[in-house]
Formats: sequence, C-alpha cells, structure tokens
Amino acid sequence: MLRMEYNRMRAGRISMSIVLFALFLTIVAAGPVSAQEYPLIDKFNLTLSGANAGLSTEIRLDSRSLGQGTSLSFEDDLGLDANQIMPQVSFQFRLGRRHVFDGAWSKADRDSTSQALEEIRFGDIVIPGGSQVALAYDQEQFSLGYSYFFLRKDRWALGGRIGARYLSLTTILTVRTLDLEEEADTAYPLPFLGLSFRYGFTQKWRLISNLGWLDVNIGNVDGSQYLLNATLEHLTWKHFGFGFGFNVSDVDVEIDDGEEFTGGANLSSVMVGIFGRARW
Repeated sequence: MLRMEYNRMRAGRISMSIVLFALFLTIVAAGPVSAQEYPLIDKFNLTLSGANAGLSTEIRLDSRSLGQGTSLSFEDDLGLDANQIMPQVSFQFRLGRRHVFDGAWSKADRDSTSQALEEIRFGDIVIPGGSQVALAYDQEQFSLGYSYFFLRKDRWALGGRIGARYLSLTTILTVRTLDLEEEADTAYPLPFLGLSFRYGFTQKWRLISNLGWLDVNIGNVDGSQYLLNATLEHLTWKHFGFGFGFNVSDVDVEIDDGEEFTGGANLSSVMVGIFGRARW
C-alpha cells in the first residue's frame, strides 16, 4: 500500500514537471525568428537507437479461487535487473506541411533468480517464504501517433497529438523445488493525447519533443499513462544525422482479462540514449 501511494505521489510530481517543461518549450518558441525556414519536420525518416533504461515493474496477478495476489516489485522483491540497454526502431512520415504520422517499437527481456522473503500469492499458486524463485519477464511495445501542427513558423512548430501504445507483457514465475509454475500473458492498447514541439537552433541543430497523457477505461483495462520524450539532433549530412535524448513514461493499469490476466501493473521507465536517423 505504501509503495502504491509513493508511486502515485511520484507520478504527480513528474506530471507537474512535464507540464512546466511543455510551457517552457512554448515560451522558448516565442523567441526571435528568422526569414529562413529551418529543417523542422522531415518528409520521411527512419531512426535506430539504443538507450540505457532504468526500469520499475510492479505486477499483481489475482486468482478467481485465491483472491487478490501479492503486489510484487520485480526489481526489489525478485531481483530483476533495473537497468538494461534497450533497442528501439521508429519512423516518421509527413503529409503536406502540418500532418505527421509516426510509429515506434521497443522490447525488453529480463530474467532473475532470487529468494522469496515472504509468502507470495501469484495467480493460482502460493509460494512459501524462503523459496528460490525464477522469474522470466518480457515486455514489448508498439506505438502509433498522429500530430497536426496548428502553429508552424520558420524556426519552430507546435502541434496537437493523438495516438496509442500497445503493450504486450509475459511473466513466468517458477519454483522448481516445489514443481510450481505460473504464466501470465496480457496485451492491451493505451490511447493518449498530447503535444508535439519542434525547434531549430540552427540549420544543423534541432530539438524534437513529444508529450502525452490520458486516463482510460476501455473494456477490461482501467488506468492511466503519461510519456515525455525529447531529442537533440545534429543534421550531420543531407540524409543522415545523429543525436541523443531521453524518454520518461509511466503506466498504471488494472486489467480483468478473464483466464489470461486479472490484476494490476505499474510500469515506469527513464531512458537516456543515442540514435542515428536517416532522413529525406
């Protein structure tokens, strides 16, 4: 209970920081402009990136027969590595001057072996305290977005954004000495609304930032998410550039998926990485 309350307080503080950051970007955009148009939005680009991700994963798997399960921090309670290098592939396509479509994919597979410090209820199994527990956890994410840049100047652009992230989670918890194993799979879409911002410092340097958030109740999924990313890119050559950036996201959902997954998930990540981008 204390952990969940702490997570909500942390999300509130970060959400306020995101709002202030977005306001700062809008104020920056009101600065001096040039008669020369800056390369703010590519006609098409493809990006490959690698990021050092700080991950926080809290899962609760309930049971029809045993009731509510134990809320587990996979990193703190089961020894899952909280840091991992994550690959990501993304693309962007512009239609006209103001319409932009984008998509991204990323994946993180982790496993651990640890000793349970207390009894764990996970789905239909009960793991006694002191047992050796093996955990395998896979998380895959796809996202699609659309932005309309209602303000586009020579040096900067600001747009509204709509989209969705599709999360696929697979968890396998095993106690070999007791011949116990529980597997939980779930996949769900999470829509979002937000803002997209572009700023050209020079003809070679540009800033790209996206902000999204939404509380949702769709079918068997009830929860919220926010996400913020920003990149600083050097347009090294005509059709290729390099850069670095960060990505912050948080998902907090309750899921009732019948036999597959009934419970809760809180997934947080802070990613800092570098990328290469082919652009036209």
